Amino acid sequence: MKKTKIVSLVLFIGVILLSLGGCDTYTVKYQITGPSTTAKTVTYENEAYGTDEISNVPIPWEKIITVDKNFVASCTVTLDAGNTNTYTVKIFVDDKEVTRSSGTRFVVAVRSVR
Repeated sequence: MKKTKIVSLVLFIGVILLSLGGCDTYTVKYQITGPSTTAKTVTYENEAYGTDEISNVPIPWEKIITVDKNFVASCTVTLDAGNTNTYTVKIFVDDKEVTRSSGTRFVVAVRSVR
């Protein structure tokens, strides 16, 4: 009986610690906006600390991933050489915009989640 109470108390404390942010995970959202068109490529850091590249990407575009505290978010959009419109790459961490970058041909945004 006493052992069951101790195990229950330990589990309860664990749940409380996790709810207070003890797990150190973050939600990252990459977002690209601009005139309605297609980007040549979008390259971004994925949740496995690798790089994903996709081609012929409709704009606006966004991708949401869950990462740990050591993650560095990176997103690049490449547009056609003749493009004169401005596009913006934004990075959000837990729904808060943490960085943005704008340009017409090649746009890069990078930010640590911490």
